[in-house]
Amino acid sequence: MPSTVGILTRLEAAQVRIGCVFSPDRTWAFMLFLAHDAGPVLACTGVRQAER
Repeated sequence: MPSTVGILTRLEAAQVRIGCVFSPDRTWAFMLFLAHDAGPVLACTGVRQAER
């Protein structure tokens, strides 16, 4: 997470698109931070979902 924050703090909001991908069993959510043209992934972080 610290490297993701470091990358994103160097960019302006207009330079980043955000996407989210869930694992098939929905136990994990991954936030993808993409370049403004939705090309390269600039950073990614995953979060384990709480059990319901």
